[in-house]
Amino acid sequence: WVEKAKGVWQRAAELSGMITNPDLRSEMMSRVALDISEDAQTIAAKVSEYEQVNDIDKERKARYEQALDELFDLAIDINNRVPMTVWRNEVAEKIATKSALALRFDRALKAARSIRQNAPRALALSRVGEALARYDRGDQATEVFVEASQIAAAVKEDSVRHVVAGDLVDRLIALGRFR
Repeated sequence: WVEKAKGVWQRAAELSGMITNPDLRSEMMSRVALDISEDAQTIAAKVSEYEQVNDIDKERKARYEQALDELFDLAIDINNRVPMTVWRNEVAEKIATKSALALRFDRALKAARSIRQNAPRALALSRVGEALARYDRGDQATEVFVEASQIAAAVKEDSVRHVVAGDLVDRLIALGRFR
């Protein structure tokens, strides 16, 4: 069923990519990418709920994880083709967050790092870092927070840099990593 769903989503991406108005094309392609990531996050939550009550053999679990990775990869790929930056950045941040909540941290980082502008990329990375820290992946979280802080420092506009740095510091304080 995942293959069939991927085919439908790919067709939706193709059709939305044919829209001649660039604003509408960007919005529709972004919506397809976001819908895929939302569905992948839902699948991850349902599998997690099922696992709490039932045993899942390793092979079946691996198939679920592969399907989730494929869905998030598809969402990232479609989103990377969105022509307008504002739509692409906003949805990449959301895909990163949804991937992290689904515990697909490599896909979350891939989505966050696909953002070309420093401020939204730093914000997305700090969200992924927070999720990593909350799921006991402290060393990896530290690496991501360092990366986010370096990117935040590279933001040229003072007021935007202050907002991004403030967001990062707030997350670190909330995690007890900075006082």
